[in-house]
Amino acid sequence: MWPLKAHDSDAASRLVESLKIPPLLARVLSARGITTTEEAIRFLSPRLSHMNDPFTIPGMEKAALRLAKAVQNGETIVVHGDYDADGVSAAVLLTLFLRALGVKAEFYIPHRIDEGHGISLLVGDFLKRTGSHILVTVDCGIRNVEEVKALQDKGCEVIVTDHHLPGDELPPATAVADPLLAGSAYKGHLSGVGVAFMLVTALRRLLREKGWFRAEEEINLKSFLDLVAIGTVADVVPLTGDNRLFVKYGLKLMQTSPRPGIQALAEVAGLKYQQLNTWDIAFKLAPRINAAGRMLHAGQAAKLLMEEDYERAIAGARELHRLNAERQKAETEILREAEESVLSAVYEDHPVIVIASEGWNPGVLGIVAARIVEKYGKPCIAIGILDECGIGSARAPEGVNLVEILSAVSGLLISYGGHAAAAGLRIAPELIDDFRQQLLEVAAGINAVEKASRPVDAEAVPSELRTEIFQAFQYMEPYGEGNPRPLILTRGLRVLRAINLEGGHLKIFFAGAEKDIQGLIFGMADHYSWLAPGDIVDVVFTPAVDQWEDYISPYLKITELSPSK
Repeated sequence: MWPLKAHDSDAASRLVESLKIPPLLARVLSARGITTTEEAIRFLSPRLSHMNDPFTIPGMEKAALRLAKAVQNGETIVVHGDYDADGVSAAVLLTLFLRALGVKAEFYIPHRIDEGHGISLLVGDFLKRTGSHILVTVDCGIRNVEEVKALQDKGCEVIVTDHHLPGDELPPATAVADPLLAGSAYKGHLSGVGVAFMLVTALRRLLREKGWFRAEEEINLKSFLDLVAIGTVADVVPLTGDNRLFVKYGLKLMQTSPRPGIQALAEVAGLKYQQLNTWDIAFKLAPRINAAGRMLHAGQAAKLLMEEDYERAIAGARELHRLNAERQKAETEILREAEESVLSAVYEDHPVIVIASEGWNPGVLGIVAARIVEKYGKPCIAIGILDECGIGSARAPEGVNLVEILSAVSGLLISYGGHAAAAGLRIAPELIDDFRQQLLEVAAGINAVEKASRPVDAEAVPSELRTEIFQAFQYMEPYGEGNPRPLILTRGLRVLRAINLEGGHLKIFFAGAEKDIQGLIFGMADHYSWLAPGDIVDVVFTPAVDQWEDYISPYLKITELSPSK
């Protein structure tokens, strides 16, 4: 039996009346807590005017004021990013925005292995070469207390913008802007590039108030939302509130006027940029952007996103495509070794799995750790030992906070940081065994939240399985974290016939209220070999439409089905 979300039938009826939407869509919205007309309009037809005020983020006004002064004074600014898709897109966004203002701006992204996560002190040499005394971080810095102090002591002003959890002590920077700081009035959970977009929004507002744009053309912030969409989807933050706005408008920009680097990435990934969606970003574009940092240097990805010439962009995209293939090969080999290590050392009985080996590429260990978590349902820390340093990636299932766990054993670590479910660390190789033992003691009482079946959003009668009703669900896009594709239950459908397709897929024809309805099950045809014409079944599905030239028909993207009772 599938759990069914409760919905407010009165609220659903009001939505149908006020918005003229199908009752099925109204029931889904109600089940997701969207019950008023205003809430539904903001969700179904979001506008940039709905965006939260950037100054609700603690430290944002101070950061924007200092940058406004730097712009007016013609100071050189260095943007310090991070080596993942979020950090890269954030660095590109802020650098391009500052350059559009006429400012000399450069970006600095640390080498994943040689410098690690967070602010790298090697940026000091870069600041000297560029003649800059102002460093702005994006997607990093909130826990780099000592690094910020060292840079400030050398005469560099540091502005930290981040979206990670702060530690007990904040860095002594000129300004620290982070929506997770105590006392924050910001509503939502931004990515690093989301915070960077809030920063440029705040900066543009201040410059407008100071009369900067009387002589200069005001910059259209919409032109940067493709970058915001990439980092937001790649960092798996909830696609609600501002993030939903960013991704919805960012996708429109990619589909109509893509920057050369994004168009080139889509081409090498076998995608049509006119049809890009959140799945394409998450599983096609972002992995290729991330491959640069995992296998070589993330600066390559940043340069690609900044490239204005399409031919050069294609060459850069092909290189990222090649690096991604290398990443996939290395990941497969290391995962095999990691699983052998888990089994041979009986680590699967431990509450936290810690595995380490000489020569493992740290760039792919996050993916490897995630695979181990999927298999064993326990936190995993995978450590590669290179040049007498252990560089590790940690992943955890729902309900486990890695930052809290690592904080309890931080005395053994050179450095660490990250989110509740994903973190990175550095450790001396000779301390790994002690680290594992202490972790076992710290984590002895932790339990991951058992993953329950996802509840069904609403129930539909067969007469509601129609094209115009399914088409209405396009207004719920973009889908992703925090806004999954709706699950609908329909009971008592009669099977007319089932056809096995290549790849283990199954196409099923059901008798509909007006005409036959098609359903597709992906990769599980053998599981439903019992199906026969005349069977009466209950089906859980996502509503979808199939379009071929001018012909449009509804179909059920089936998650599960069972005999009716």
